Amino acid sequence: LSAYVSEVKADIGTVVHPGDVLAVLDAPEMNTRMAIIEARIERLLAEEGRARSGVTVATANLESAAAAVRQAKAQVAGNDAAVKAAQADLNRISDLVNRGSLEARNQDIAMQSVESATAGRTASEAAIQAAEAGITVARARIEAAEAELKVAQTETQIARTELQELQVMMKYLTLTAPFSGVVTSRSINPGDLVATGNAGGKPLFEVIQLNKVRCRIDIPERDAAFVRPGDEVSLTLPSFPDEKFTAKVSRAGQSLNEQTRTMQIEADIDNPKGRLLPGMFGQATVTMGGTKTVSSLPSRAVRFDEKGAAFVYVIRDNDTVAVTPVTVVADNGQIVQLDGLAPGLLVVDAHLKRFADGQQVQAME
Repeated sequence: LSAYVSEVKADIGTVVHPGDVLAVLDAPEMNTRMAIIEARIERLLAEEGRARSGVTVATANLESAAAAVRQAKAQVAGNDAAVKAAQADLNRISDLVNRGSLEARNQDIAMQSVESATAGRTASEAAIQAAEAGITVARARIEAAEAELKVAQTETQIARTELQELQVMMKYLTLTAPFSGVVTSRSINPGDLVATGNAGGKPLFEVIQLNKVRCRIDIPERDAAFVRPGDEVSLTLPSFPDEKFTAKVSRAGQSLNEQTRTMQIEADIDNPKGRLLPGMFGQATVTMGGTKTVSSLPSRAVRFDEKGAAFVYVIRDNDTVAVTPVTVVADNGQIVQLDGLAPGLLVVDAHLKRFADGQQVQAME
């Protein structure tokens, strides 16, 4: 997608709020595409109307065929009555002819009447079959018309979805501020061509939120294991030599940079007056606190049970062993830093034997 900058409504230093317009873009090909889709929708709506009329006509044909069936059945019933009446006349006349009361030609006339009535009944039965066939055809036409209507409705829905997608894309032609802040950079001017997918290009606008700033601090490896969220941070800046800014550790990276051997932590500092600016450098002091004592031991002095829990063998004053659980804070393969082990305790170093709690031992100098 490519678009031209038609209006620029914000500049460097402009204070913006969520939804404020920064710039307006224009994409002529999108306007043309929208007009084409709208025209296609109009055509498809007309096709829907034609298909709907086809359903109506096919339904009327079905009703007409059903009426023809009813009429043909009524005619069959009338012809049955005529056949019965003609047959009765034939029987009566034949009896009179046999007795010599009537001439034989009267019997022939009566017989012709019976044959005529029978032929009429046969014709009515054929009309029933034809009307029933018309019902089958009408139902098939209804199904075909309904299928055509469904296709037309589906095509219309597809076109409407395409139009909605295009309308959503056109909303991106109006650039708005995502949050409250200050415009710190603008790289476009009216008439500039803007294209999507420009991964290496500059952002059109940069908006920075200054009411709270994030301070990043690199902690040396020797202290990284002891920093915890909530520890106090004191920050001094060359721009404000007589002031000190305080905050708390908000988050810690929990991993070391392989090049610098430091761990990055972050502290969020309130900045209601906007005096602290992004990119400033200063000095930070982190006061590491905690309720547990952290000790360091050679890794060979720390043991692990079958569940993976760490423990050490502490020698009591009476030369007995105390199996003491500990928590590993950091382990570089040589030195293990532990929580929960008081300073000054005597701990059994590397050995092959396992000891039981309370077992008597003799410490060697």
